[in-house]
Amino acid sequence: MKTLPAVLLTLLSGSLYAAKPVVSPFATLEAGFESNVFQSPDTFAGTTEPVKDDTFLRYEAGVDLAWRFPAGRRVDLSVAHEEIRFSSHNLMNRYGTDVWAQYRHPLNDRWELSTAGYWESRRERGVDVDGLPLSQTYTYSAFEISPRVEWKGPVFDDLGLSEVRFTLSHRAADYETPISTNVQSQDYSQNKFGLRLLQNYSSQTAAWFEYEVEMRDYDDYIARLGGPAALEGDQDPNGTLRSHTDHHLALAWEKRPRPGVRWELGLTATVRDDGFQNYFGYKEAGIYVKGKHRFPSKTELSGRASWATRGYDVQTLSLVDATQRRVSLPRATIKAAQPLGARWKVHARYDFDSQDSNINSPTSPLQGFTDHALSGGVTFDW
Repeated sequence: MKTLPAVLLTLLSGSLYAAKPVVSPFATLEAGFESNVFQSPDTFAGTTEPVKDDTFLRYEAGVDLAWRFPAGRRVDLSVAHEEIRFSSHNLMNRYGTDVWAQYRHPLNDRWELSTAGYWESRRERGVDVDGLPLSQTYTYSAFEISPRVEWKGPVFDDLGLSEVRFTLSHRAADYETPISTNVQSQDYSQNKFGLRLLQNYSSQTAAWFEYEVEMRDYDDYIARLGGPAALEGDQDPNGTLRSHTDHHLALAWEKRPRPGVRWELGLTATVRDDGFQNYFGYKEAGIYVKGKHRFPSKTELSGRASWATRGYDVQTLSLVDATQRRVSLPRATIKAAQPLGARWKVHARYDFDSQDSNINSPTSPLQGFTDHALSGGVTFDW
């Protein structure tokens, strides 16, 4: 195995003799309808009801670039800009720009090193950190870097392989909230460690296990408009966006009965410990099923359905009527796509998102909602 200095020297020399990149521009135009545009409570139009029932137009454009080097080394870069414009509630419009890059470096037939970097910028609306309505837009940008070590076992066929993957990531987010709102700072830094184990039992059957621990640290409270004096965000008993540590577990079984067909059944669990007497700590358990079918005509049909139940650990000061806060989270997505030649593709999508809650407070982010979204569009991919 190569030593670290040798690997760094190889990376440097490869960067000096890069091959000509493969350039792939893409663009998507999509129209749709959403039944509950802003799912959390909001003071839009002087009410505490979510913004409902609106049509939207979404478009995205970007370019993918790929460089290939000897010995399987490669660099990938993607830049994209997306806008979602609603016809009736223009304050709900969302704008985003994403830049993603990855370098992959195989060490031998079994081991591979890779590093991915991601930057995003968003402008949209949201609920402030105390769960109170926020009727103004906010912007944020975030940067994430994620090195990864991967071991690949023997390949059964071209559908899969055995692997062990270790992933570390660091993320920093910078929010710019409106100066006219008395809100807690939403800036945070986040560190994550992940382990994924996958085992193929045949060319058609596989199982995988995944564990992630995520540690997020929010900045201090910001006092505005004569609000309370600045204090540590971790000491705010009502701060929903408080520093916390999440533990995620997932166990799944995958079946590939024939080429182009894939099914997966999985169990998930999450435990959150927050930074102040566990006011917003919770335990969550869920189940999901997803599948994908590619027909001989190249039509693709895929879907995912999940259900989870989440129980919060401690009664909070702002929700004194709830001795045990519990929500159910049913969700589903169905997607269909049909290529039109080598460059064009038409697609349709349906999303169902719901939160069934025993909280009736109109200003609580735990209040129940149901959202349906249906859209269709066309994509050009060079």
